[in-house]
Amino acid sequence: MLTTAVVEVQSGKTLVAYTATADLDPYKLNSRYAGFIRQTRQFLTQPWLSNQQFTDLVFLLDDHLHCLRTTSAGHWLYYVVVRSADTNLALVREIMRRCAS
Repeated sequence: MLTTAVVEVQSGKTLVAYTATADLDPYKLNSRYAGFIRQTRQFLTQPWLSNQQFTDLVFLLDDHLHCLRTTSAGHWLYYVVVRSADTNLALVREIMRRCAS
């Protein structure tokens, strides 16, 4: 794991964060990711998406995998950044599902 955090979605404030590398500052990522979640929720209010539920977002970069997931009530955002070579997407999503439920 490179970076992980729990963030309040509405305010973008960090509850807890950890990083194993100086390259990824979780405090800089937190407010951006929280804003991205708010924008995604607003997008889901469109009529053609009215029956859709937000579960998680995954960003696959060259050597990083970023997984974002909110709690069932949607107040908190959990995210983790891992090296793509260290794990696989299914494992990361399952761990995030368990943490957020």
